[in-house]
Formats: sequence, structure tokens, C-alpha cells
Amino acid sequence: MDAFHSSAKKPGSAPFGGPGYSDQFVRSATQPLTSKGTRPLAAGPESVAQQITDAEQQLAMCRTILEQFEPRIGILKSAVEHLKKPAAPPPPKKLGFGAKKPAPPARQAAGDRAMIENLAQRLGAKPDLLRRSEIALHQFDDALSTLTLAETKLAGLTGLDPYAAGYALDGLGLSKLQGKVYPICNFYEVFKDDEMLWRLFPPPQQTSVPRGTGRLSLGG
Repeated sequence: MDAFHSSAKKPGSAPFGGPGYSDQFVRSATQPLTSKGTRPLAAGPESVAQQITDAEQQLAMCRTILEQFEPRIGILKSAVEHLKKPAAPPPPKKLGFGAKKPAPPARQAAGDRAMIENLAQRLGAKPDLLRRSEIALHQFDDALSTLTLAETKLAGLTGLDPYAAGYALDGLGLSKLQGKVYPICNFYEVFKDDEMLWRLFPPPQQTSVPRGTGRLSLGG
């Protein structure tokens, strides 16, 4: 059964805050390429220009999906780092006259800090959940770096003759990129057995979410 046809509902689900993360959008943006869906590269200027436009659209959709996940991935990453950080050092000695004070640590909103601490406790109590979280973080970073590389390659096609551009297009690895983005959209399946992480990564919505309703919350 396709994960995106799942109709299961859980209490307290937190929909994503933008209209981009929907069932229809995710399916269209991450549909793996097949031999039936590909066309032989032609060297004509118009054909290559259209292929470049198609590639730009596919990369833009993948970028939008990853940007939708980025704040939630940031929370998960902070929770893992909070769990693994060393014990707090002893209070610093009094500074002598004229000594510079160390820079204060970066501040976090109270709600985000509490969320991260609660999630860190959860991960610390469940080693398997921590392992899955670390894999998810690696998958996101890998997809993001692959996307950035593809965007750089595509930008470098400007000014190339159609033959060279057509050859370079074949090396963008769009299918590989889509194969890395698609599993990220299924994080809600990876964490569906844990209420807290399921709220952090809810399933895609069938309809657009009104703006201003996407505030993250892991509270009960």
C-alpha cells in the first residue's frame, strides 16, 4: 500500500505550515524516474532548453520539500546534540581587571528549548529511536548535499553549446536525487510508533494548510 494513501489519524497531529507539503505535491515532486518517462537527449537548442527548464522545476520542487522539513530536522538534530553533549563545565573563575567576558551562548526560545530537552530525554530512553533519528538526520543531509551539487551543475550549463549541455544534463542525477528525497517524505512512517516524533513528522495533508497554522508543538 502506498504510504501516501494512508488514512490513519492520530490525536494531536501537527500539519506542516505551508501549502507545499501535500500528498499531491510530494507524489509529483518525488516520483522516481523510469525508462518510460525519460526521453533520449536531443542536441537541438530548443530541446536542450526545455530539458534544462524541466530539470530546474524538478530541483525547485525538491528544494521546497527539503525546506519544509528543515525546521523539524533542526529540532531533531538539536535534541540529538543535547543528548550527547558533555556535562556542563564548572563555573568560570572571576575575571581579572580588563579581561574580556566570553561571548554568551546563542539563545533559544523557551518553547523550542523545552521541546528539544523533552525530545532528548525521549531519545535517551529509547536507543532504537535514537538510532533511527541519527539515520534520518544523515538521510536529510545527504539529500540536501546531493540537491546542492545538482543545482551547481545545472547553473554551470549556462552558455554551453547544446551538445555539451545535453551531455551534462544526463549527469545531473535527478533520479538519484528523487530517490533520496522520497524517503524523507516518509519519515512519519519511520516514527509512527512514537507519539512525540510522529507529531514532529506528521503525514502529508490531502489539502493545503492555511498559513499561520504551522507552529510546531510537541506538547500533549
